[in-house]
Amino acid sequence: MGPDQIKPSESLVTTDPEGSVRLRIPNSGKAIETLPPISVPGYFQRTVDRFPNKVALGWKEADTWKTFTYKEYLNEVRTTAKAFIHLGLEEKHSVCILGFNSVEWFLSDLGAIFAGGIAVGIYTTNSPEACKYCAEVSRANIIVVEDDYQLQKVLNVRSSLPKLKAIIQYTGEPKHSDVLSWKQLIDIGKSLPDDLVDERLRRIAINECCTLVFTSGTVGNPKATHSRRRNPAMCGGVAVYFADKNALKGSLINTLQEIRPTKFLGVPRVYEKIFEKMQQVAAQNGFVKKAIASWAKQYTLQHHLDLINGIQSKSWAYSLASSVIFQKIKEALGLQRCTFFCSAAAPLSTDIKKYFMSIDIPIMECFGMSEASGGHTLAVESANNLNSIGMTIPGLKTKIFQPDEQGQGEICMYGRHICMGYLNEPEKTVEAIDEEGWLHTGDLGKIDQNGFVYITGRLKELLITAGGENIPPVPIEQSLKQELPNVSNAFLIGDKRKFLSILISLKTEVDTEGVPVENLLPSTQNWLKSLGCPAATVQEVLKAGPDPKLTAAIQEAINRVNEKATSRAQKIQKFSILPADFSVPTGELGPTMKVKRRVVEQKYSTIIEKMYV
Repeated sequence: MGPDQIKPSESLVTTDPEGSVRLRIPNSGKAIETLPPISVPGYFQRTVDRFPNKVALGWKEADTWKTFTYKEYLNEVRTTAKAFIHLGLEEKHSVCILGFNSVEWFLSDLGAIFAGGIAVGIYTTNSPEACKYCAEVSRANIIVVEDDYQLQKVLNVRSSLPKLKAIIQYTGEPKHSDVLSWKQLIDIGKSLPDDLVDERLRRIAINECCTLVFTSGTVGNPKATHSRRRNPAMCGGVAVYFADKNALKGSLINTLQEIRPTKFLGVPRVYEKIFEKMQQVAAQNGFVKKAIASWAKQYTLQHHLDLINGIQSKSWAYSLASSVIFQKIKEALGLQRCTFFCSAAAPLSTDIKKYFMSIDIPIMECFGMSEASGGHTLAVESANNLNSIGMTIPGLKTKIFQPDEQGQGEICMYGRHICMGYLNEPEKTVEAIDEEGWLHTGDLGKIDQNGFVYITGRLKELLITAGGENIPPVPIEQSLKQELPNVSNAFLIGDKRKFLSILISLKTEVDTEGVPVENLLPSTQNWLKSLGCPAATVQEVLKAGPDPKLTAAIQEAINRVNEKATSRAQKIQKFSILPADFSVPTGELGPTMKVKRRVVEQKYSTIIEKMYV
């Protein structure tokens, strides 16, 4: 009996929340392929048996760090599960979680799984209607919200959710009598017998759904991907510390300094924020400090580029720069103990990678999808390439579907990490996962002779010009951003058009809600000043014409990008500077920072049409 049992099934996919699938377990294999299947509860229990007194979770409460050991963590999860069952969580029904990362988020997620339910995370940026859609599709019996702001979204649609039986608020005191606080939830769980959870655990199986991950939904409603009750990539024995939800507004550095992590995974925006801040600090340095820093960065960058090229060099200059100069920088950032830096969720520009390499912080790319339970390819310093997304993780497989003469085609993934399908959407499931079990990602790419995987565009984002040429916009956009470091977003136009044009947004400050404001970043202001057209805000830039000196600098960058074009159709002919940058709150970006192309095209249709008059 469960939780590590496997139920009979001949299909690799299912769209039924109560369905099961055949696991992708080969007769022989390597790495992850050879591991015996184990459920999330089973793996958790094994980790607790091995590391009962090791710190599992850490969070800050009233300026004091609190922790759970793995044994305490498991007890809290079981307590949460008992409370969920008591409140009416049915098997194969969901607990939706609406809030920022926190201990309570983790406990709700695992509590739902231990109770035989399905854990569902909802983006904090979702509208009330989007929250309703996620809860309705997943058959939510319970919704856990962070605070009153998120609670209001649920209360607005509560009458449309007949299966909803309880709402829990995990920060602050709920203002509504029928909404439970986190303390009340835990008190309920503590009063109940353990056999409530044990009985549910006996009935679950490894090859059933335990988690629904909603895709970011850049077009239409998000799809809900089934993830099974097993995940061979779960890490055992690691300690997770939670940063403040306002980390990207300035508090992250404080957390890093106090925790001093050994592994650091962030989205590109995290590294961009650190880069921008360090550029501001560096600009205040005197001549001598700048000269020393330039010397140190030159040798350190070369050291890491040599490693990429298989040259095991460690010059005295690098050793000195690393141990004296950059060690101090790492200490200031709280990263002196960190041995691995990783970026995921979106491309990190080559210039940003090189900058961090030059201060002895080599950042590795990781690529994956919601449909693949996380990572599929990963770069490590011994196998890295500045322009790739790394190599396929051992035990997983990658192939290029219908490659062209240059070896480019759709990237496909295979392995035990591939999802079960899309909930209640058989047609979309068949489109994404073929009969052999390969997940078709929708990403265009190639694999070189060394095994490095490259992404060159998105099938759905291909621009088809009036002349019939297919053009992937992302590589061109990324190339221009590398040429213009003070450009935040570049957005290529050209679908059904006679020529390509591009929209550009400059890097600006953001307010406390993450909305871009008028004020340009100091680095952007310095760039404009160096061109001879100083400005402090975007409006000043636009009111100036824009200044011919600025348009000339942008055109020169575009010319350099155009020199790399494989045909005239792939050359940018015109550009416009936008009045505001893209962001999640203003709608141009999805929760994973992917551009919503239709939103941008509609929002700036007037500016776009002027370029084609």
